[in-house]
Amino acid sequence: VCLSWCEVESGCDLAQRVGPQVHLAALYGYAHAAQQAAAAGSVERATACARRAVAAFARVAVEEHTLAPKELKASQRLKVGGECVEKVCASMRDHLNAAERAVEVMELCVAELEKALPPDHRVLEGMLVRAVSIFVSCKGLHRALDVLDRVEWLLRSRCGDESMPIVHWHHTRGEVFRQLGEMERAREQFEKSIALAVRIEGEDGETVQASRRNLAIVCASMGAELE
Repeated sequence: VCLSWCEVESGCDLAQRVGPQVHLAALYGYAHAAQQAAAAGSVERATACARRAVAAFARVAVEEHTLAPKELKASQRLKVGGECVEKVCASMRDHLNAAERAVEVMELCVAELEKALPPDHRVLEGMLVRAVSIFVSCKGLHRALDVLDRVEWLLRSRCGDESMPIVHWHHTRGEVFRQLGEMERAREQFEKSIALAVRIEGEDGETVQASRRNLAIVCASMGAELE
């Protein structure tokens, strides 16, 4: 049976008064309600449900980190919660053409998780990476750069300076700078991505080729030669 968003929302409100064990269910319900509202073209309702989904996600994060910080299933539940929020933001972007609202919801989610989780938590790191993806797709490019700066030390401390996450970090920064029209900075990031990726995955690696294609675009726009 497919519930309307108002039925889903009412059910979540009731469930949240029952006890903390249903926070995850509330997150799913609000996320589903937000996606239904987005599909129906209701910007305000989608935004309201999305904000409630984020609030439920934050409660899940506090609960999981407090009660079961070492439990694998807890991290998995938080990962799934992050995917839910990302899908909601994508729905707002795609169905409503409300990119700015999607950015606001993702910013709220990151802020709530930063309050709920320690700064080196893997789930927070993953959510920051998701946020970058949403910000770039919604043209929130300066916000994307801010989050990339914040996630850098997490990636370097967990994965090391010569790792694929750092390759992707340079590549993403290059893409953001390219979209901002800062071609010299974009070129620098793509060159770093290529040099590091070649050492890790070889000359024919997928990331190497992607960065080279973007570097060629940047160089062409600058009237420069591709080395």
